[in-house]
Amino acid sequence: MRIYLLTVTLLLLYATLVYADYKYILGLKPDATDEEYKAARKNIESMGGKVTYEFHSTMKAFAFTVPDNTIATKEQPAFVDFLEEDKTVHTYDE
Repeated sequence: MRIYLLTVTLLLLYATLVYADYKYILGLKPDATDEEYKAARKNIESMGGKVTYEFHSTMKAFAFTVPDNTIATKEQPAFVDFLEEDKTVHTYDE
């Protein structure tokens, strides 16, 4: 019974690691046009990505997920300001 539980647990962990989506935030330069914003979004969606959140108030950016990590190695257009992994950030008081 213990071997069965261990096997199931390991398989679930493996599936989580293998099939997990990669999360990123893509920010455009302040002077990027609406057409460039739409083109960037369409490019992500054409690679199987899904936009999960759009930032409009402070910057032109959106959070998205993609099924593989190849987005990080692609050359970015000139209107892209940054591409970073979406992860939890902590701040500490002193």
